[in-house]
Amino acid sequence: METLLCMTFYDFLRLNHEERTEHILEFGIFLTSCPGRALYDLGKFYAELVYDSEQNKIVEARGFRSLRNLEPYLGYIDMNLDDKE
Repeated sequence: METLLCMTFYDFLRLNHEERTEHILEFGIFLTSCPGRALYDLGKFYAELVYDSEQNKIVEARGFRSLRNLEPYLGYIDMNLDDKE
């Protein structure tokens, strides 16, 4: 499993849905969430899990490198640094 720790973005894209989901949950650093989605940092790229509450399951696990894909999460990031001191 040590090869998964340094997985490239393109290696991640080659995984099937279940493998992507497992990799995100095992190695990803949770950053934030918004309704139906959760954002993770995987080092060299970001990953997103999309949850369908009606089906009660993760329906999509995708990776991306573009900062544009972070836009849906901007309103959910706590930038109040006063509470951190």
